[in-house]
Amino acid sequence: MLSAGAPSATDGGAATTAEVLRVEGLQAGYGKHVVLDDVSLTVGEGELVALLGHNGAGKTTALRAITGQLRPSRGRIQLDGRDVTGSSAALTAKLGMSMVPQGQNVFASMTIDENLRLAAAVAGGRPSNPRSAQDVRSFVLDMFPILKDRGKDKAGSLSGGQRQMVAISMALMTQPRLMLLDEPSTGLAPVLIDEVLAAVRTVNQQLGTSVLLVEQDTKRVLRVSDRVYVIKLGVPVFSGTPHEMHQQDWSQLF
Repeated sequence: MLSAGAPSATDGGAATTAEVLRVEGLQAGYGKHVVLDDVSLTVGEGELVALLGHNGAGKTTALRAITGQLRPSRGRIQLDGRDVTGSSAALTAKLGMSMVPQGQNVFASMTIDENLRLAAAVAGGRPSNPRSAQDVRSFVLDMFPILKDRGKDKAGSLSGGQRQMVAISMALMTQPRLMLLDEPSTGLAPVLIDEVLAAVRTVNQQLGTSVLLVEQDTKRVLRVSDRVYVIKLGVPVFSGTPHEMHQQDWSQLF
């Protein structure tokens, strides 16, 4: 089983941070088909952790199991030390997980403003939130000014990159402890990929939101991540820092 602690992003792994997410020995799949086998990972307080692998490696299945959209067949998932293994997606969202799914991730028939207000209502159901909805809204609109300019436009009229900005903003409006993103670069031009990943890092650093980022664009993701996991055909094959990964033979990892 591959497992690692959560080293600080600033000390090269000499110290550890409090864990927001711990996954141990996760096995999951669909029917009798096992997609993930014995996957373990952690995300520390304020960390940005990448989960990498080619198409079919099991990355999305891992996110679905972690967030409660898919019941794992084995293993344990903890959020802030609380066992949420097999919990519903509604419960994990209430406890502070927010996922930005791949592809269709906004309400196309609603305006940008309406999408953000709907997401903020989710945060209103949590016991406590450190910031007001208006503060978070101001933050995301400063980060993505085009959304401020087009707030009355239907989300379905936006480009793929703009919809991704709305989806990330919606996730932030819920004030998550942990934000999970599934392939945010899909379908985007390289310049937009850089913009979206830079925004994710800004969220991580300025709001202190812990992030688990699933991606295929390895080189770009390594620039913004604190730690990295790689899975190949559902099995973990690497855990370490971006620097350590650069020392590996990538042909053995992908």
